[in-house]
Amino acid sequence: MKASGSFDAETTFSEFLSSWLKLETETNHNWFYYTKKLQEMLYDQTDLPIHSVYYEDMKSNPVDEVKKIVEYLGINRADDFIHQIVDKCCFDNLKKADNTKVAPLEGVRSKHFHLCEVGDWKNHFTVAENEEFDRIYNERMKDIKFTYKYTLKPVD
Repeated sequence: MKASGSFDAETTFSEFLSSWLKLETETNHNWFYYTKKLQEMLYDQTDLPIHSVYYEDMKSNPVDEVKKIVEYLGINRADDFIHQIVDKCCFDNLKKADNTKVAPLEGVRSKHFHLCEVGDWKNHFTVAENEEFDRIYNERMKDIKFTYKYTLKPVD
């Protein structure tokens, strides 16, 4: 694992997961706490217009998801423009993009793309780890109103 916080490059995923699942402090470093606070923001604050975008939905139907963003922003854009956005934002085109027009961030490589696949997290968990995660998730998140998406929704 890459160095991050109290974990070093030699920390295995299993070691990280074990420590992470035991974290009980109420800070944004605790994913369960963070998720509950996110729910409060999304559902309990009616004066803030919030639009949520799920990676899985963007992967399964990017055109419809970009249309929802455009609608949320209150702007009009033709379908051709939306299709151009989707095309330019696809992973392969981002990798080929002219990186000279982007201001580099200090200490960050100029190009960094992580190819992420929906459901890839399953490749990192053992069966026992997945069962332990599910048990703890169901215990700590029983009052949560929304559900995370771990698979692609079917495209109509």
